Amino acid sequence: MSNNHSSSHKDVSGNSSVSKVHVVILCGGSGTRLWPLSQEDRPKQFLALGGSDQTLIQKAVKRLENVAPTQNRWLVLGPKHEKIAREQVGDRVGNFLIEPEARNTAPAVLLAAFAIQKKDPDAVMVVVHSDHLIETEEQFEHTLQTAIDVARHQMKFVVLGIRPTFPSTGFGYIELGSKLDRPHDTGGLSVFDVLSFHEKPDYDTAKSFLQKRNYMWNAGMFIWSVKNFLDEANRVLPEITTKMADSKFTLEKYKELPKVSIDVGFMERANRIACVPAEFSWQDIGTWGSVRDAFIRDPAGNVASGDVFLLDTSNSVIHSEGPTIAALGCNNLVIVATKDSVLVMPESKGQDVKHVADWLAKRGNKPT
Repeated sequence: MSNNHSSSHKDVSGNSSVSKVHVVILCGGSGTRLWPLSQEDRPKQFLALGGSDQTLIQKAVKRLENVAPTQNRWLVLGPKHEKIAREQVGDRVGNFLIEPEARNTAPAVLLAAFAIQKKDPDAVMVVVHSDHLIETEEQFEHTLQTAIDVARHQMKFVVLGIRPTFPSTGFGYIELGSKLDRPHDTGGLSVFDVLSFHEKPDYDTAKSFLQKRNYMWNAGMFIWSVKNFLDEANRVLPEITTKMADSKFTLEKYKELPKVSIDVGFMERANRIACVPAEFSWQDIGTWGSVRDAFIRDPAGNVASGDVFLLDTSNSVIHSEGPTIAALGCNNLVIVATKDSVLVMPESKGQDVKHVADWLAKRGNKPT
């Protein structure tokens, strides 16, 4: 839909709400595990993967068109990626916030919160990431509207939870408590108090979380009143908020802020946390295996793009940006060729690609 439809969006209590919603898209990810396609000048959020004609950040902006109008969309990113971001999203994002140096997600979110407060002190703030894949957009909007309602009417800090499908050791987990009473209709979605957050667990712990069924994956999508957020951040993150609130604060001083994630620095310390289990499909495109799982596969289970020939090959990811790749008799492999690099590995070694990035960085050829 076009942005013109956004003004008619109503929250679940019947009040026109979209003009008071601001969405913040965090765009500082580096994507080292998607090397060699993801590199310093073009990290993964700016890539079109799996044969798609849209990049991940373009998809992220598109699915937020009915959540907030253009002037209420914010992109937080580093200076080296401002040019490519503007080229890809054009005028569909109204505000670009440039971090002079990456300081993890808590400073990035607070940078946006202070800017939004100046523009609209009564805003509800939605924080999402630029490198997630969410194809069921209507369900995504519906889940977000429920979370916005909870943040607005019950003064909660809301996190969206993803129902785990396997015992992942790569995600944080949210422990759900009791179901919240709802003074407003939530359109059939349940909302829960949050008992605790757990950082990336070992396999046995992740397996026990999966069996207990009251644990969600933490996908890092948050919704809250900007006023309530800054009030609580003053309590739990004074080392950041005090400096940012100072009239003499400059972006040069931003480099002096502590590196802390919004999950650890805020969510694990704050009170009044609630969770809305997501009613949409979700993939974190973090490894080449997740590319295979997220995009349309051929009958043999392959995701292939570029100049590729396959014979007796299955469950593999094959991508070429130039040279012909011929994969014969391969199974569960990742083969990626760019103009200057080639990656070949079993899909199971996806987490180890970052070691290539470390090796390149040591020799002075830095992918991000």
